[in-house]
Amino acid sequence: PDQEIAGTVVDDAGAPTPDVAVRVSAGPYFANQADVAVSDANGQFAIQHLAAGTYAVLATSREGASRRVEAVPAGTRDLEIQLDRAGAIEGVLVGFRTQPSIVGVLQSGGHEPIDFEIDGDHFRAHGLNPGVYIVTAQTNGHEADNETVSVKSGAPTAMTLTSRGTASVSGHVIDWTTKRPVTTGRCAPPLPRNGSELGAFYGAPETESALDASGGFHFDDVTAGDVSIPCSTGATAGIRLATIAPASNGQFDVFVVTARSGGGDIGTLDWGTRAMYSVQPSAAKAGLHPGDVVMAIDGDSVELLDGRTIKNAISTHPIGSSIALTVHRGNETLALEITL
Repeated sequence: PDQEIAGTVVDDAGAPTPDVAVRVSAGPYFANQADVAVSDANGQFAIQHLAAGTYAVLATSREGASRRVEAVPAGTRDLEIQLDRAGAIEGVLVGFRTQPSIVGVLQSGGHEPIDFEIDGDHFRAHGLNPGVYIVTAQTNGHEADNETVSVKSGAPTAMTLTSRGTASVSGHVIDWTTKRPVTTGRCAPPLPRNGSELGAFYGAPETESALDASGGFHFDDVTAGDVSIPCSTGATAGIRLATIAPASNGQFDVFVVTARSGGGDIGTLDWGTRAMYSVQPSAAKAGLHPGDVVMAIDGDSVELLDGRTIKNAISTHPIGSSIALTVHRGNETLALEITL
């Protein structure tokens, strides 16, 4: 192989950035043995002895900031990689009885969860790419908080995570199509959310509750506030969004539907808001738009269902059949007849 990829690493102000590790990979992952070069005092790098083809290029600073560039042809000698200066989150914990674990994730996705260092009631994470992060504090299924924070280039960002208090939660898992309880499966304790954003968290099987003979579940001393309650039956899963007052006993049923392979489909929905991400051509022809919020199927409200369960419910209708869909679009409520 006699090809190379060469170029310059600059920061967000356009200044050359030295001492940045630059790797290339012909596949989606960067293995430890991936070809690597380090940018010099002028920010320049060159990776030689490459075979013809296209490569992904990953630049990583010593502070931990990174930037990935896709589909770079071998033979490129003028690649400029802008690597924003790393930012940081430095925060304070308020009201937690015990020390939580804290995990952050970049909202735009594509990044591994970030574990925070914790020292008493202070926490920190350095070497972060600029962007909006969802940061979650959780004490093994009990107290929790979940907040978003915008990390700026080259500077620390302050934030506070405050315990939302605790409560008890009970409910049943119900098959939405038959309206009968599901008696086989498990529910996890409520997870903190910020709107429809969950962020990252570490699950612990020992904190889960097995469904009883009536499809019931119960949790004591779990986080209050805005939460999601996830349940799994083995064949499918469902999530209930709820708001629990501190020191209360919330009652919330979780609805599930088992998907039917080869059934009808209208597109992809946001799991929390029930808004359409993408729309299948047949549904678009009937007037369904991206952003429409699904409210009912054949007159039955789906406001207590998550987006995946709605998609599963539609799949129980065979291809070629019709459904009546009620949606919100802005300030309007629309009734659509869709042939699947």
